[in-house]
Amino acid sequence: MKKLLAIAMVAGMLSGLYGASLGLGARYDNIAGPEGTDPFFGIRADMLVKPWPVIGLRMGLVQIDFPEDASLYFIGTGVGADILVFIPLQAMVSPYLVTGIWYKSLQESYSDIILKAGLGAEVPFGPLSGYLEGTFNLDALTPEGMDGTTDTWFDVQGGIRIPLKF
Repeated sequence: MKKLLAIAMVAGMLSGLYGASLGLGARYDNIAGPEGTDPFFGIRADMLVKPWPVIGLRMGLVQIDFPEDASLYFIGTGVGADILVFIPLQAMVSPYLVTGIWYKSLQESYSDIILKAGLGAEVPFGPLSGYLEGTFNLDALTPEGMDGTTDTWFDVQGGIRIPLKF
C-alpha cells in the first residue's frame, strides 16, 4: 500500500511540475511536395502536455490551411497528434525530436496514413516560449478499389507556447 501511495504522490508532483501549454503558430507546408502542388501557409493551435520532463504529447486543436484558391478548416478530428522527445541540455534552447502517426478514414472510401519525423527547438521568453520545428512527412493514401499513392514533403512550423495553469 505504501508503494502505491508513493507512486501516486510522484505522479501528482510530475503533473504539477511539467503541466500543459497552448501552442499558437504558423506553418509553411508542402515544401518539395508532390508534382503539381504548391507550398502553402497555415495556422495551428495545439495543446502540449508533458507527463515527464523529456516527453511531450501534442494534440492538434485547430488547423486552418490556405492552399491556392481554397481554405481548409479542421477542428479536432483530422488535426493529428505527435510525440515530442526533449533532449536535456544545460542551455536556454531545448531541442526536441518530433514523431507522429496520423490516420484518417473518410466516408469509408479511402484511408490515409501520414508518418511524420523531424527536429525542433524551444526557447523561453519570460512566461512564454517560442518554438521552431521542421518535419518530413510520408503520406500513404489508399482509395477504395484503386491503387494507393505515396507522397513526401517537408514543412516548417513556428510559434509561441502559453503555459496553462490548472
